[in-house]
Amino acid sequence: MAVIGKQSPHGAHADEPDMSTTTVRVSKETKRKLDEEAEARGLPLTAVLDILVEEARRRRRIDEISRGYAMMREDRSEWEDELSQRAEWDATLGDGLEEP
Repeated sequence: MAVIGKQSPHGAHADEPDMSTTTVRVSKETKRKLDEEAEARGLPLTAVLDILVEEARRRRRIDEISRGYAMMREDRSEWEDELSQRAEWDATLGDGLEEP
């Protein structure tokens, strides 16, 4: 096991003094992959972890939304309502108002 998140004596990473941190145990292979990703992106490991977690969170949310739309399409009436609402919103695009 590799340890990620070694802290300074003050309890924070030296490069992120204002952030609360914790230690996470990962396999050596995962640590190697994370180091490789950090090197490729030219970022500190902690920044790469933040980015990867956010990307995973967003992917999960998009997948949830996609499943919701798939379920909606299975119900013809519900899907027709959705399409009707979209058409109503699309009609507002021609309202003559300037984009902000």
